[in-house]
Amino acid sequence: MENAIVIAEPGDDFAQVFDFGYPLLRCDTQGRVTDWHSASEVPLSDLQQNALCILAASPDGLRQAETFCARFVTELGAEPLLLIDLSDTHPDQRQAKVLSQIVDVLLQERLSAAQRQVELLRDMAQLRADFEDLSNAFGLLEGFVQEAELDHRQLRRDLAPASNTKPVTLPAGTVLHQRLPGESSGICDIGLHIAQAPAGSGGRLLIGLHALEKGETLADWSIDQGDLSAGWLRLPLEVALGPDNTTLQLSLEWTGTAPLELDWSLRHPDSRYCLQLGEGSEAKPNEDEDRVLALQLWTYIPGCTPPHSSDGAGVKVLAQAALKAARNLNPDNTDTKFLDEQNVLQVHPVQGDLAAALLCDAVGSGVNEVSASIHSLSEQGADIEYAIAVAPTSARIDPAGNKRAFIRRRSALGPSLNSLLDTPGAQRSEWYRLSAGQKGQIRLLLQEPAGSAMDLYLITRMADHQLPPSWAWAAFSSVTLSRDRF
Repeated sequence: MENAIVIAEPGDDFAQVFDFGYPLLRCDTQGRVTDWHSASEVPLSDLQQNALCILAASPDGLRQAETFCARFVTELGAEPLLLIDLSDTHPDQRQAKVLSQIVDVLLQERLSAAQRQVELLRDMAQLRADFEDLSNAFGLLEGFVQEAELDHRQLRRDLAPASNTKPVTLPAGTVLHQRLPGESSGICDIGLHIAQAPAGSGGRLLIGLHALEKGETLADWSIDQGDLSAGWLRLPLEVALGPDNTTLQLSLEWTGTAPLELDWSLRHPDSRYCLQLGEGSEAKPNEDEDRVLALQLWTYIPGCTPPHSSDGAGVKVLAQAALKAARNLNPDNTDTKFLDEQNVLQVHPVQGDLAAALLCDAVGSGVNEVSASIHSLSEQGADIEYAIAVAPTSARIDPAGNKRAFIRRRSALGPSLNSLLDTPGAQRSEWYRLSAGQKGQIRLLLQEPAGSAMDLYLITRMADHQLPPSWAWAAFSSVTLSRDRF
């Protein structure tokens, strides 16, 4: 039925007089269109795609054609077919008139199609240019994210376990609710602190993360008793929470035969943020306790998938407390210290020697990659070189110098560090050189995963050993331990 012609009120000899070379269809007084021979009705949707025009051979046919066109517009909401009125045209001139108008319509459609093709090619070229601009913008954005150290999980809130209180007991079948403090935007991991591995067997800890305003469950975890041990329990999300903030609440249910013990953190004056026995109630596990559970909240770029594994065991960014506890291996160098305002550990180089800070037992069992962000906090000064090293705790270096002597004699740290690297299992990264004000990242891939806890050394030196370390504010931050080697 392709390129069919609809005829309204045709005469009996219409098909014999006109030979258009196209299929013919009839239009009755109700505006319905049927096949010329079989009298079966043709759907309007088929006519919209395949019919060329509708012919009115008489005044009655013109009225029928107008009825058909009105139905066409009403039911399909589209432009009607071309209406050609032949009622006042001499029979000998009708065929020429019809063919002429059909040719005009086809030419106009071809012209419109060519124009649309030109506009489409022009729009495609503009789209391609916009895509290149967008790719460049994303490249700049990616550079900014790396420069600002946003491509790592960030420890937003660290509510450490309190040492002056007994842990909270979670009996089997009891459900506890803990509202999370702060904003929800970007949260990608939640940490709970287990006081000690639970006794008994067959237990399971069921945890849900809920958005209170929306009444939705954002995530849930089911952790077998065998996977619970004393220390931080990481609860990862596949995708960091979006930018729209909502009130978050954890629900915790324990199914073991023996109670599960969780550590408390600080007291909170608002009872809504204290640990509660029931949802929406102010009942506490212990009536004299107005505390919040020990929590860690990690964040990433809102709505994005963190770059490390989602099982919670693949990555660990050392908390602020770990950097604060670093030992200065150059006691005479008082400029090696943790800077609270920048949240970095400054390891200030010394002239003619190595400077280092020691993080005891920082590299846990199973870790096979250590990385850290490095940069100079000063915009002036000479180039600095950075390195990191791991070594067994049995070979730990004590701070240089004789602490017991009334007159302390400074001893060189370089020989001790070089001797440390000869210890089996010890490894050091390459030296990374940065100019003043520059930022970078340093990585160390271990030959095999750590079998037990190891020490981590953060080391700096002047690129030119003879230069004085003026303005040499070398700093380490975002120290990351990974079990997922790239």
